[in-house]
Amino acid sequence: MICVKKSIFFSNVYNCDDVKGNLDKMFSLMKRCKTDGLQMAYEDLISLNEEIFTRKLQENGVKIVCTHVKPRVACEDDKVFEKAINYCKDALKTLSRFDCEFLMITAFHVSDIKGMDDKQRARERLAEAFSVIVEEAKKYNIKVIVENISQLILPFSTVEDIEYLLSRVPGLHYCFETGNFVCTGTDNIFAFDKFCDRISMVHVKDFDIGEKGDYPCDSGIYVKHTDFGTGKAKLSQVMPKLIGKHPEIPYIIEIHDIHHPTQHIIQACDFVDLF
Repeated sequence: MICVKKSIFFSNVYNCDDVKGNLDKMFSLMKRCKTDGLQMAYEDLISLNEEIFTRKLQENGVKIVCTHVKPRVACEDDKVFEKAINYCKDALKTLSRFDCEFLMITAFHVSDIKGMDDKQRARERLAEAFSVIVEEAKKYNIKVIVENISQLILPFSTVEDIEYLLSRVPGLHYCFETGNFVCTGTDNIFAFDKFCDRISMVHVKDFDIGEKGDYPCDSGIYVKHTDFGTGKAKLSQVMPKLIGKHPEIPYIIEIHDIHHPTQHIIQACDFVDLF
């Protein structure tokens, strides 16, 4: 058994039922789950008192592995696009003070893509933005990373989207997101075979097929969170492949629904330890 570098989403442990915004309880839960890294939204990071949060990170031996931002870098409007680039540059300055390893760009703004016929233009715009941000990140020794996302309209959702971005932007890193491929109808084993040599991080998440009222995907299906290893992400098959190929990269555990009991977090963390 390989001991992987387990991290978890800040929103999952900070907002769960037994913690409810208490940093000390959060770090206690992380210790119980044997996780020593966090991924967190940039907005969450800057909302906390930097001095207090930094001290608690150090006291608990926890590192911010990745911070994600949601800039409008697929927007056709040049002013909006430039503002989004500058937002990322400001974020990089902040992250450098936390010794954060990765900046993840999650351009979730569906309104910036005017239908599927506009997706190629948006994909080119995204590549343009990534090229600038990757160069800026080199100043701070931070890696820029993109994940495959759950909505087909977004220009980084499919295998083809990710292949395009990685080929167009030298130095861009890739996060293999196990749950989101369920949303787009892509088999995780197929995706692993495509990207096995390019993976720098893994988001470990499991989805089952849901019904109307659950999380909607624009592929036409609904998905819902399920205990790790029981859903359609084929985690029991894909995790040994991922860890066997990349034992040294961060594995970031994600519980999709933040309104969950602590036991779901513990089950997810324990599941990763099985491999």
